[in-house]
Amino acid sequence: MPSRTSGSEGAGTQRCVPATRHTPPPEDAPPGDAELARRREELQVRHTAQDLLSTHLRDGEYRGQRAEAKLPPTYWPGMSLDLSGAHLDGFSLIDCRVDSLECHHARFAGEAMLRGLHCGLAFFQGAIFEGLTDFRGLNLEHHVWFSHSTFSIGGRFNGATFSGSADFTDAEYEQGSESVNLNDVCIKDPNALSVEDGNAPSTWPPGWVAQPREDGTATLVRRSPQAQGETTS
Repeated sequence: MPSRTSGSEGAGTQRCVPATRHTPPPEDAPPGDAELARRREELQVRHTAQDLLSTHLRDGEYRGQRAEAKLPPTYWPGMSLDLSGAHLDGFSLIDCRVDSLECHHARFAGEAMLRGLHCGLAFFQGAIFEGLTDFRGLNLEHHVWFSHSTFSIGGRFNGATFSGSADFTDAEYEQGSESVNLNDVCIKDPNALSVEDGNAPSTWPPGWVAQPREDGTATLVRRSPQAQGETTS
């Protein structure tokens, strides 16, 4: 179960003990099976803990409330989440805000809903996304790492904002890289370097390249296989 520890004033750390893989009970399981009953109870505990996190990390019921500085009394400011190695089922951080999010080698069963998440640093190295992953409207203030992660179905990053570098090195896309959607992504600093990875530049999923804008930012566009061959020859 997650526990909350205090840091500096107005800040804290939310840490979750790495969880072992959980096998959800089948929907048509017969009644009276003690092992299946235990698995149902464990799944309910996991969902309750996940709902608790999203409740306290949501700084407003709607995104527009952030601009109006309306914060609900349940909100925990200045929090960091460590979910490394955890098995998460139907995980959701929609419209939440955290200082940092660590999900090294975490396994996301079902849909992973992180739409509108506002985050400082995010780590997803080696994470496995078993269902559809929704990062639409993601706002990253610094850097993010998806290196060596696996997207079993696909990922939606439409409208996300990357203020630092992004690393998709050796990420795997079981339905092909076209299953990842990066339309309308805004790259605040196209020259941002990863300070924790030898000052490496951003790496994007295959077929996606940064296109500069007049204001000094960039967006991502998908290149056709022929265009990709022309740019690399």
